[in-house]
Amino acid sequence: MHNFVFLDGESGMFPYYNTVDQLYHSQWVAGKLSRLALLQKWMGELWQGGHPTRLIHVAGTSGKGSTTRFLESGLSLLGKTGALTSPHLFDVRERFSIDGQVIAPERLTTVWEKQIRPLLIRQHLENPKHTPSFPEITILIALTLFAEEGVQWGVIETGIGGRYDQSRALSVMASVLTNVGNDHEHMLGSELWQRVVDKAGIARQGVPFFTSEQHPLACQIIREICAHEGAALTFVQDNMLADIRHWLGDIPLPEQALLQGQHQLQNAALAATTLQALFPAIQLPTLVEIWRTLKLSGRFSTPAPDIVVDVAHNPDKMQAFLAQLIPYLQTHFSATKHVFVVGISGGRSALRILRPLLPCAAHLVLSSAAYKGVSLAELQAELTTLAGDVPLHWVEQPHTALHTARQLQQAGQAIVLTGSTYLIEQVLNPDPYLRHLNATFGWRDALIR
Repeated sequence: MHNFVFLDGESGMFPYYNTVDQLYHSQWVAGKLSRLALLQKWMGELWQGGHPTRLIHVAGTSGKGSTTRFLESGLSLLGKTGALTSPHLFDVRERFSIDGQVIAPERLTTVWEKQIRPLLIRQHLENPKHTPSFPEITILIALTLFAEEGVQWGVIETGIGGRYDQSRALSVMASVLTNVGNDHEHMLGSELWQRVVDKAGIARQGVPFFTSEQHPLACQIIREICAHEGAALTFVQDNMLADIRHWLGDIPLPEQALLQGQHQLQNAALAATTLQALFPAIQLPTLVEIWRTLKLSGRFSTPAPDIVVDVAHNPDKMQAFLAQLIPYLQTHFSATKHVFVVGISGGRSALRILRPLLPCAAHLVLSSAAYKGVSLAELQAELTTLAGDVPLHWVEQPHTALHTARQLQQAGQAIVLTGSTYLIEQVLNPDPYLRHLNATFGWRDALIR
């Protein structure tokens, strides 16, 4: 007869919990890992001697895009750089940058027609089930651009999670984890520890791992996963934040600079820690100086004097956004409450995202993006329990939401667009053709299922 000992998060057990999780979902795991093997096969065919660009891999709930931007900019001190980020705001080209600049339309067309589309056709003829998916295609496009443009240093962020994300197929020189919070629970797990195990799964043997995570349990899990994989682990130290603040000094930053947000200092500290560990010759004052003017589309931008935009699409991002937004509104506008245009996407909880807005909202204008948007019917059902006296306005067509907000806006009030990236795109995209293409992503694929 066996004597069972029940463990409660005992030290060293999280690699085992990962094993149990994989055993319980072996068919699903096999499918995911097989796709990673397929992507590695395609990369081997395209670059038989190995891809020439040295890569940094970035994962995390919040701050991936900003950290990638800081890393890409810092690596420019060493040579030509490139990056792959997601999602895009207005144009798929935004995902691909060379030396910090979005690629030209004709550049993407050439890579697609000459390199990627032929591979797509070959794979479909061999086995339709092995046809590259959209995330896999974007990775192959980025790698093709990097190779053709002579990119020496590249940064690639995960789409969702880490251990099963398509970008996990890459060989990299460093793994970077910003943090683990509350997002994609329906895909990564309802418990924090499940999401940490997944995102820390970007750890690789012999590859240094850097993180700015601070939650005690998350840090324990990251230590265990890195030890199991044989990845040297570095946590961002508080003195790095202090040093960045010191070198920023009292010189005012541009209004829409990334470093205006206090939460962005943590992302900058993570990037600086990574870069200085890999390349000790890089000096922090030099990094801070080139980061002063960095911007990122959709992060605290002001496309008009009375409009503020931020793609704060999960609870953690919303809290960080509000910490930056409220002082800005108090400084630039006379009103104490403002008009918010909000959409929710990807099965997220509207209550958790919207409740923090109530104290500074005069009106909430709610709409639903055609792509991945939570429907108005679902929003209405969930928000019946939303406390407060803030009027809710339901708008069927996203592109009319701004017009509705304008009608509600009073003197001294700002209009704040936030939440779903896809809704903001539908409201603000100046290109009607791209707006339609983005809204109907994948409709042809649905015809063949």
